[in-house]
Amino acid sequence: MAVYLRLLCAKDFKIRNLNDILEQKGERTFYVAKKRKVAAWGSKPYGGRVEFRPWETSAVIDVSIRGKQETRLTGSFVEWILRNVPEKVLEITVYIP
Repeated sequence: MAVYLRLLCAKDFKIRNLNDILEQKGERTFYVAKKRKVAAWGSKPYGGRVEFRPWETSAVIDVSIRGKQETRLTGSFVEWILRNVPEKVLEITVYIP
């Protein structure tokens, strides 16, 4: 199973901004993962992956979360957003299939 989120961001906010903030903060839960053509974060404590897919023509970023503990990983990701970029992420919509 996976959890999907849709982030509505400020127009000047991109995935690289998220990665830069994550690397500056030195977060213990997440790290920037390397994967071809898909921006992603990994999580050692929760054994999962957060993948980002931006929309080409808008300020929307689709996020998919997969892993052993998806609910904890999702909660941790949303908490990270609220702590670090609340002024840049204007809305978070969660989809659970």
